Amino acid sequence: MTENLYPCSVRKIQKSDVPCVLQMMQRLAEQHHEVSLAQPCDILKHAFGPFNISHIWVAQHDNELVGFLEANYAVNFPEQKTIAHINLIYVRDGYREHGIALLLLQDAIADSMKDGCNQLLIEAYSTNERANRFYRNIGFQTRKSSFISLSRYIAENDTMKHILKLQRKLT
Repeated sequence: MTENLYPCSVRKIQKSDVPCVLQMMQRLAEQHHEVSLAQPCDILKHAFGPFNISHIWVAQHDNELVGFLEANYAVNFPEQKTIAHINLIYVRDGYREHGIALLLLQDAIADSMKDGCNQLLIEAYSTNERANRFYRNIGFQTRKSSFISLSRYIAENDTMKHILKLQRKLT
């Protein structure tokens, strides 16, 4: 991370944020040479609908959204774990490596722990060196993935608590 840290606040998504979050989802997909098929109705249904299966946090600098994190919760009955699966983390160009992804992750962890999650799962493309380095540096444990192109990272309760205590600083 560089020394110039942007003052950011992190909060849960609001309905008025949906167009901006969709735009960031499209940029993230383009970075991975993919196409985002997400539509406003998808976010409205899954993040604000009766089942609330998608949890989205946004990072805001001044009055601009500069990043987001999207997760869903699942239950692993055999292991008796409630898992927060982080599906997407994105920070806009120009705001990266200033601790914003860490802030998003910390809010997601705090909220998911309040909701009873005791494990966090993140997957990243093996070729995404920046993301893989970030997850390892903040304490995630690498787990074997059944997909060759993905790196899987797991954080149990103790690691989740450790990440919550991390400060935005030079690493």
